[in-house]
Order: sequence, then structure tokens, then C-alpha cells
Amino acid sequence: MSNEERRKSLTEDVQDRLMEMILNGDFASDDCLPSEQTLSEMFKVSRTTTRSAVGALVEKGLLERKHGKGVFVAHNSLNVTTESLRLMMIRENYSVAEFLETRKILEPQNAYYAALRATDSELEQMRMCVDRMKALGRNYDDEFTVQDINFHMAVAYASKNKLLIAFMEAMKPLLVKMIKYVIQTGGQAEADVGIHREVLDAICS
Repeated sequence: MSNEERRKSLTEDVQDRLMEMILNGDFASDDCLPSEQTLSEMFKVSRTTTRSAVGALVEKGLLERKHGKGVFVAHNSLNVTTESLRLMMIRENYSVAEFLETRKILEPQNAYYAALRATDSELEQMRMCVDRMKALGRNYDDEFTVQDINFHMAVAYASKNKLLIAFMEAMKPLLVKMIKYVIQTGGQAEADVGIHREVLDAICS
């Protein structure tokens, strides 16, 4: 690996680690980042690498420079990240299989952490979605899809994991299309309320 390739790799690594810290709340919205020197020591990289990584995140909208004050976490950093992920998903030619594989990775983790962290009000919100889907019976209209989506998002938000939430928010438009397609073609993967009830019971247990 050339020096240029190594520097680029280190810069991207620092970007990823900073983004993860922002999304996990280690650096909250409107927080001022530590100095360039402190970050360089934290990540064990040169100040040039740190400067490049911070500059890239400023361009992406996750950080903002305030003249004479420093670099701050943008107030809408989670929204910016979600929108970036969503645009990436829209622009890339992903297959249905890839989308389903990603759901199989994300949603069990959402449920696992929701089981650990969900509040009573969040559990009640999930119950309401499932009860509403059951009440609709075989009337798989737009209302059914809305409640189905609301259930999946309620589980994600109950996980309290900002990265999982960002990915689910980014995937939401594709998830809507997938649920409607499955229902319209007679599939039962989404339309079977029993599956949602089982997930809810597992989270509550």
C-alpha cells in the first residue's frame, strides 16, 4: 500500500470512528469537538489525517465550523446521516435479496436491544400497532402497511441505538415498497400478524 493509500485509509477510519461517536451520543448535538491535537492523540494518527477526516465530516454536514470557536456537532447530524444512507440506497442498484439480507441482520438486533431497553410506553405502542393490524384482518390496505411500518420503527427506536435507528429510517421507503409488494402478490411474510405478535411477545418476555 502506497503512502497516499495508507493516508486515505486512515482518514476514512477516523471519519467512521467520529461518526460512530456522534451517532452513539459520545459527542452530542452542538457539542464542541476536542482540539485537533487531542483527537490525533485519541485516534493515534497525525494531525493532517485528523484535519482531513474532520473536514470531510464538515462537508457531509455532520460537523460545522464556527469561526473563532471550533468545530461543533451539527444539530441535525442524525438526520444528515439518515438522508445520506437513504440517498446511497436509492442511487445504488441493490437487489431484493440484498435488501432482505440486510433486514435479517438489522431487525433481530433491533428486537434484541428493544427487549433490554424498551419502556412501558414503547411496548404499548408496539401492542397498538399489532392490535390494529389484527383488527384489519385480511384487509391489507394502506392502513395495514402504515401500522406494519410503525411496528418495525417502534422496535428500532426502543433499541435506543442511534445507528440502528438511522439505518431503519434510511430503509423505510424501501421497506414500505417491499411490504406493499408482498401483500399485493399474496405473500404472507409481512401480512401474517402472528409473526409480529411473536416478535412483540419475545421483546416483552
